[in-house]
Amino acid sequence: MVRCCGKVDAGNGGVASIQNFGNFLGGALSPVLRGLIVDKTGSFVLALATGALFMTAGAAIYYFLVGAPITDADMESSFRATPAPDIKLAAR
Repeated sequence: MVRCCGKVDAGNGGVASIQNFGNFLGGALSPVLRGLIVDKTGSFVLALATGALFMTAGAAIYYFLVGAPITDADMESSFRATPAPDIKLAAR
């Protein structure tokens, strides 16, 4: 795995996969939801307002939940070499 974005451990993959799933879900459901709203109301106003509401909620979540920015010191500490785990294979 490329080590450009911080310490590589088991938790990073899980968080990234959850975020990617959320992005995919929004991208897949947005056109369907917008189409349903336009079919029911005959107007794009409510459909676009719903999209704006979700976008504003997502921006607020990032604003209030994301901590301090990553500093150079954080990056340097994450690149320290870690010893490989000692794996013992069973004898056949």
